[in-house]
Amino acid sequence: MIRWKQPRDTKGIVRLVRTQLVPKSPWQHPRDGRLYSEIVQRLRQGSTLVAAKNRGGELFGFLHLIVQNKVLFVDLLAVDPAYQNRRWGTELMLRAEEIGRARGCRTSMLYVDKDNARALRFYTRMGYSNEQYVEALVCYRMEKNLASEPAWNWQLAAARGERASAGNDGWLGHPL
Repeated sequence: MIRWKQPRDTKGIVRLVRTQLVPKSPWQHPRDGRLYSEIVQRLRQGSTLVAAKNRGGELFGFLHLIVQNKVLFVDLLAVDPAYQNRRWGTELMLRAEEIGRARGCRTSMLYVDKDNARALRFYTRMGYSNEQYVEALVCYRMEKNLASEPAWNWQLAAARGERASAGNDGWLGHPL
């Protein structure tokens, strides 16, 4: 299921950043408690979606997003290898795009490390196009026009009996 981040999820998010994102990054990252502090600080901006077996279960994937100036910025996305290739990354992205549209975003933007070919393929399949190579960041800036996207995914969610946005309990839909 996809739900909003809860305070107890922070350790799992840091674990996924440490194991899934840091090794692919061209940058040096702290290997100690400083990484935890940096991630906590980063998560304070924006919102975080979590993929977990159930409402109280340990997470196995997450997506951190920021909405600013009618732009959805996908800041971080990681899924545990045991759950990859099961559409969890796709579901997290679709939910983030739905949230962006609901908040008036017309564009979604993200950065992908230059050597992360798997992520580049994933985002291309999701409809993102490579807009610019940012040499200073050693990554590509990718964008997707959300305004031209049909509302099919809202209709699909309704047909599957899901709520398109979080209710009071923070639940965002049925598991796949």
